[in-house]
Parts: sequence; structure tokens; C-alpha cells
Amino acid sequence: MAEIIFGIDHGNGNMKGSNVDFPCGLVRYTSEPGRFMNEDILEYQGTFYTLSETRMPFKADKTVDEDYFILTLFALALEAKSRGITLSGKDIVLGIGLPPADFGQQAPGFKRYFMEHSKHGISFKFNGKSVNCYLKDTFVSPQNFAAVMCYKASLFKQYRTVNCIDIGDGTVDLLVIRKGQPDLSVRVSDRSGMAVLRSEISNAIQQNYGIHLDSSDVEQVLMQEETINVLLPEKYCCTRKIPSDALYSQALLSMSILSPHSRLS
Repeated sequence: MAEIIFGIDHGNGNMKGSNVDFPCGLVRYTSEPGRFMNEDILEYQGTFYTLSETRMPFKADKTVDEDYFILTLFALALEAKSRGITLSGKDIVLGIGLPPADFGQQAPGFKRYFMEHSKHGISFKFNGKSVNCYLKDTFVSPQNFAAVMCYKASLFKQYRTVNCIDIGDGTVDLLVIRKGQPDLSVRVSDRSGMAVLRSEISNAIQQNYGIHLDSSDVEQVLMQEETINVLLPEKYCCTRKIPSDALYSQALLSMSILSPHSRLS
């Protein structure tokens, strides 16, 4: 049976694959919903799901319910569609990750979570079409490690120790690599990710200008996407583009990603 490898990042804010990226939000239905805007509809064990821009609450343990398994099915289906391949009849090998601070404690359970859900095979419908495949194996790694090894491996020849900061939606995580190997004795995971930044920006605008902005509105500006300002007076509108490095610097300052001895007050 043909084997397909999928790498999926189960973020607190977004699910990511090689070719797909979508918010971690689900809407459940007891009966099949209509496709008003050509939404993708997934049916699993008699329940129907669509994706939502409204993200789920932060989950320190992603195995507490089926949400991340359903999101994984969406990721597999969308990734297969993007690659122009079919899942049915295939053996799936899944590469997933956990924050370094949680890796030692949660990795066995995270792997078991997917293997248990798939021990009798994976069967679901995606946009009305049946999908039947098998999960051959799951490999769990410290988040950030694969990306660093693929794109910045040259740093390991230059430096004995490389500190990698992963700014996610729910957490900011530190991965320390010594002599090319993750040092899992360093466990730093701070719940001050981009969701906190968006919330603080939204609250500041509410307090200063009396205008409510959703998290998605703030995200559009941070991503330098086109926006239409219909509520703010002209003197409050910022039409110039901010360099991406300045955005990241501001994010770092806003979230105080510093050592405890130099944390901003």
C-alpha cells in the first residue's frame, strides 16, 4: 500500500501543513449543513463539521477531546487536495510536534491520541466524498526543531549553542540546541503568544478611542493586509506600512520576551 508522509503543526491558533494554514476553530452540526459559501464540510461518525475563523480556547493538553483529531482530518484532506492526491487506500505517516517544555511529559500521550483514534482505520467524508485510509505511524518531535534543522542547520557549525524562540498564537517557546541536539532540560513556555498581543492591542484601542476591534481585525493589520477603516477618524488611521522587522520588534517588546531579570515593567 502506498505511503504518504504529512507534517502537521497543531498550533494553539492555527493548523499548518506544507500547503495549508487555517485557524483552530470548529463548528459542529447534528445534521448536514448547507454550503452557503462553498465551505468545506467534514463528516465523522455521524457529526458534521466546518472550519471557523473563531479560534478555540487555549488547550494546554490537546488530547482532552476530539477537536484536534477533527482538525487533523481537515488538514489531511486539504493538504491532499492541495497536492492533487487521494487519501483513500493510503498508509499515512504523521509528523507532529509539541512545545519543548511539554515534550517529555506529553509526547507519548500525543502519539497515543492519534494512534488510538485510528486503530481501526480512518473513515470520514469530505465534501460528500468518502475517505478511507490508515495511520501507519506517528512521530512526535519538539516543535521548532525540524524547521531549524532544515533552514538554519549551518548555525550549528558556527555555534555550540543555538537558542530558538517560537512565537506562537498561544505560547512563546524556547528551544535550546546544543551541539546539534535539543536540550530538553531547558523548559521555557510562556503563555504570552500573539493572542495576548492582539487582545492587548484591542483593549488599548477600546480604552483610548472607545472602538471595539475583533482579534481578526487586529491580525489583519499585523499581517499588513488590506483593510477598510470606516469607524476611525482620519487622524487615527495609519495608512503607511510598517516594516515587518519593526512589527516583530514591537511584538517582542509588547510580550516582554526577556529574561526574568530584564522583563519590562
